Amino acid sequence: NDSGKNHVIGTDLAFEVPHEINGNKSTFLAGATARANLTRDDEKYTYADYETYGVDPDFGGPKTANSIKATLSDRKGTLAETGESDMYLYGFYLQEMMQLSEKLSVDMMARIEKAEFKVDGDQMIAADWGAMDYTSDPADIAGLYSIDRDFTLASYRLGTSYALVPTTSVYATIGYSDQVPNESELKSNVLYGGATPIPELESAKSTNYEVGLKHRDEKIFIDMAAYYTVTKDDIVQVVVDQETSYQNAGEVEKKGFELQAEYNIVPSTKIGASYAYSRFKYKELIEWVRTGPTLNPVDRSGNYLPHVPKNQYTLYASYGQKEGLQASVESQTWGSYYTDNSNTAKHEGFKYVTNANLGYITGAHRVNLFVNNLFDKKYAVAASGDASEVLYTPAAPRTVMLNYTYQF
Repeated sequence: NDSGKNHVIGTDLAFEVPHEINGNKSTFLAGATARANLTRDDEKYTYADYETYGVDPDFGGPKTANSIKATLSDRKGTLAETGESDMYLYGFYLQEMMQLSEKLSVDMMARIEKAEFKVDGDQMIAADWGAMDYTSDPADIAGLYSIDRDFTLASYRLGTSYALVPTTSVYATIGYSDQVPNESELKSNVLYGGATPIPELESAKSTNYEVGLKHRDEKIFIDMAAYYTVTKDDIVQVVVDQETSYQNAGEVEKKGFELQAEYNIVPSTKIGASYAYSRFKYKELIEWVRTGPTLNPVDRSGNYLPHVPKNQYTLYASYGQKEGLQASVESQTWGSYYTDNSNTAKHEGFKYVTNANLGYITGAHRVNLFVNNLFDKKYAVAASGDASEVLYTPAAPRTVMLNYTYQF
């Protein structure tokens, strides 16, 4: 990739008006935003030097003897694609934070924005990630293409909080938001579809409901929340033969519960744990899957979203004062999750991946020793693919870093 010339221009303006309601301090906010991302002379090249298998590879899938086994340099080869793009975003928001009484507060927010995308390009050679090769077949490349889309985005939120006692409060919120596709998602669909473009993406429309409890005192910290989210036209990633595209799901339902608790044994020492339960399902999803030059619909309704563990756990502990010895340790566990939208393959996740930190502070000096993946576990941070082939992204091995900071 030769990214050429990139320009980012933007501004945010905010206005705050303090006021009182029944003698309680409240705040009104108003703001406006404008941003432009401009790219010129964007170019993509093939690799000039690479090694192929030369014989039929000893693994399945669409790979052949011409599949790339390894790149031998980063020297530019043949020009594969050119392009330029403009992205504009502008809008305004209003927010009112009302303290109606000593115990009751209400928060209201509304926002509206306009996003515009203008992308022009010429794809002459495409990377076939399934075959690990290049192709210039007219059925597999986009050729000259143009994207000219605009989206109007709205969002709002209404929330309230009530203090049961000085240390404990409950809250509830309802919110709605539109999610705009980004430029790379719009481009991926044009390039993936080749001569047969995938249906255009629409903005996702999400409504969220959440209730929770917060507790704070000298010994105990608790955050608890339950949520339910329904998203129409959710933008989902589809990976087939290692080719990525993005499509709108008819409806996605997300249910979850989160809990974090800490206990201060003494002021300098605390232990804690967090747990997250996630149940994310496609209520309606028709995937458009490319088979050769054609796109075919496949129904995935009722399946679980990939890459979302149903259960996640974290255990942690820390010790430290303003000066002297500092120490902390954290251990994470991810449960199993599906690796594709078809739910034909599953990854077991990982258990008890531990990071630690040991430090010392004296005056303006601070020294820290960080050790990530303390027990040097071999695990995958991500897995994707269907039953025919699952690819894993391996985690880093044990990593040690010594850091010194001097504060002026």
